[in-house]
Formats: sequence, structure tokens, C-alpha cells
Amino acid sequence: MKDVIVIHDITSESEWKNIFEVCINHCNKFDIIFTEDKLDEDNRFITGKKEFKNLRNVTIKPWDGMDNSIIISGSLDSEARKLIYKYTSPSFEGGVNDLWHYNIYKDDILFLGIQDFSVCLLENHAGVLELLKDIGVDPQTLED
Repeated sequence: MKDVIVIHDITSESEWKNIFEVCINHCNKFDIIFTEDKLDEDNRFITGKKEFKNLRNVTIKPWDGMDNSIIISGSLDSEARKLIYKYTSPSFEGGVNDLWHYNIYKDDILFLGIQDFSVCLLENHAGVLELLKDIGVDPQTLED
């Protein structure tokens, strides 16, 4: 089996909402990437940035994965969980996920990552596999 399980389009995965919910409720840390562009309603790469920057106990650093970008990291407390859920929830009904790139972790183990708004990477880790099993999802059916 691969190191990661890839869902190439979360909006077309029937179990996406269940997968997301079990992971976000299990995890306790997050990081999220934003560009440092000025606030602009039409710029999808900064949706939610102001809200995430205003969370308590977050760290904000330049992100080395792309020029002019930052990574916001912090505890996945109830406030952060609500924000991630808010911006991800349109994807549950086939809409567009509003967050470009984020990861959620249990302690220091990456469980779930979203890239390019709609690609989900689930770590092929015992903890992730157990969560999938708990909700009746066979990881083999998620891979392309």
C-alpha cells in the first residue's frame, strides 16, 4: 500500500464528509497556508486568512513552499475546528472547499491534508486506518 491515500476530488467522494469529520474530531493540531496577498474578495488563496490569524495561540511564519506565503499553525481547539469546518463544509454538498491548503495532525502525526482546494491526502498510518475502519470506509476504495 502507498504512503498516502489520495482522494483526487473530495466533492466526488461519497464518504468525504464522514472522513473529514472523524479526522477533525480526532486531531489536535493544524496548519494552514495562505498567500500574503492583500485582502481581495476574489482571491481564493486568502479566504479565511484574517480569521485564522486572529485565533489564540497560533504561530505565523513564512512558508518555504512558495514565495510570498505564510503558514499558520496552532492547536485544533474548538474555535479552529469550527473555522476549518466552516470553510470545508461547502465540499460536502459538491461545492468548492474554500481553503487552499491545510493539514490536521494528531500530536505530531499528519492525518489529513488538503491541497489545491480539492485533493485530500490521508496518511497510510495505523491511526488513520483505524479511524477509517471505525466509520466503515475501506481505504482501498479511496485510491485511484
